[in-house]
Amino acid sequence: MTTIRDQMKTLHSAKEAAKRAAAMDDKSDLFKHVLTIAGQQRAVPPAVLEALTAYRDHRIRPGSFTRAVLENDLHLAVMNADSASFEALRQIMTWVYFELPSKCWGSKAAVRKWLEGGS
Repeated sequence: MTTIRDQMKTLHSAKEAAKRAAAMDDKSDLFKHVLTIAGQQRAVPPAVLEALTAYRDHRIRPGSFTRAVLENDLHLAVMNADSASFEALRQIMTWVYFELPSKCWGSKAAVRKWLEGGS
């Protein structure tokens, strides 16, 4: 059984790993990037990480899976996920939680407003 303290350590590790991945210049290094959650290491798929950073940094419209994740639509995210994205859904959500401004995700309205240039 994990304690809250263990969970906080895990989340802190995930945040640090996500920051390192965002700072990487060589896209091939993204394949090496992994987040450790509950003792399991799984990579955030490079295409998803690229889509999320493009959305955050340049307000580029994401694909159907990534948009569903951003809109907090679990059903649609699962239905549109490829196998790698499905396996990494927890890590993807951890990255979104720690690395994206809260105003740009969480609902359809928040995503629409962000894409339209709102703050």
